[in-house]
Amino acid sequence: MENSDNLYDIYINNLKEGKYTIPLFWDIYKTTVRKYGEDKVDLLITPKKEKFEYVWDNLEDIKTFDILCKYFLCNNTEVNSQTLDNSDFIINNHGIMYMKIIIYFPKVEISNSEGRKHKIYDIYVKFTFDDNCALKRKPGFMRSTYTPEEFNINYAHSHISTSYVSSLKNRGILWGEACFGGGTTINSLLTQWQCNSHKLYIEQWMQVLITIDIFLEWESLEGGPYVKMEYIQRDRSLNYPRDLSNYIRIYEDTIKCILEKILNEYISIKICSDKKGFLYIDLVKDRDGLEDRFLKEWLKIHNFIPEAFICRKYKDRLSTRYYNTIRDTSTNVLDLELFQFKNKPVKLKFIKNQEENMDKYCIIPMILNGFLENLKNKLNDRRKVF
Repeated sequence: MENSDNLYDIYINNLKEGKYTIPLFWDIYKTTVRKYGEDKVDLLITPKKEKFEYVWDNLEDIKTFDILCKYFLCNNTEVNSQTLDNSDFIINNHGIMYMKIIIYFPKVEISNSEGRKHKIYDIYVKFTFDDNCALKRKPGFMRSTYTPEEFNINYAHSHISTSYVSSLKNRGILWGEACFGGGTTINSLLTQWQCNSHKLYIEQWMQVLITIDIFLEWESLEGGPYVKMEYIQRDRSLNYPRDLSNYIRIYEDTIKCILEKILNEYISIKICSDKKGFLYIDLVKDRDGLEDRFLKEWLKIHNFIPEAFICRKYKDRLSTRYYNTIRDTSTNVLDLELFQFKNKPVKLKFIKNQEENMDKYCIIPMILNGFLENLKNKLNDRRKVF
């Protein structure tokens, strides 16, 4: 190798004259960091990313020059003045096979054209490039935080394949694939980036990032979601347990006891009276309050409510609907390590649904209706007036 000092001088002169081009990939990474922040973007690269970070951030440093020389020598290329005149001295990635950028989104609110909204938490998007800065494949998606309702029906996002979440239940770790739709802007941009001969500019990479943001925040009902977000809470209609009648017989005394207690305190309940002064219960207006009272009195007696008596109630401006309770499928995957982000393990975890329209757990209608009808009849039989 020629005199190191002389070679370094040639290198610095070429650098100042703009003869070297920084790899497009490094601009992609820096642009992504500027958009989302250092703490939300990770870079995975071979050889170790620390060396490359040092190289591209300190191009005029003698240590950077030594690292570049070593990479060339490792690839059986002699470093001399002729080598330095080649722009590949910096742009060549020297055997790097894959470079990956992972972007972290702590919270995303999804909406659709019907006005529905749903929040998802801790979703990661991975882009994998080859040494020509072409995308090796479409982006991968991974979520580390779910509600039991989402996990139960394999929901990661409306347009991310359900098979990805399904594999997690068997402790299989895959990055989910998304359906971007045919003819969409994001699909067109990603297809261009997958062509090895077609290198795009940073402005177009920003377009990719912007369209990913839009993709995450929108459920396209026209595009045919894998799972609509409206199904998260309401995956199936209410089916009564076969042994419900046995449960009713077992707890018949408890139900009668609660009935008598509320009956004796009817004045404190919002009881209506008709024109003749007869007492009655408005099952529409008073239903929720009486149901809460029923649950409270039951728990005073037993400290628990049989699972066969419980269902989920979803109430919106149009109707009230009832659904079965959700079977917990998360117990065998708690704390499953998914991958590393910024040298720290990302583990699977579960949270309660925080949304205001979250289904309310309640007594199944057959039990509650029978209780309320009984209460109503007994009150009317007494024919008391205010």
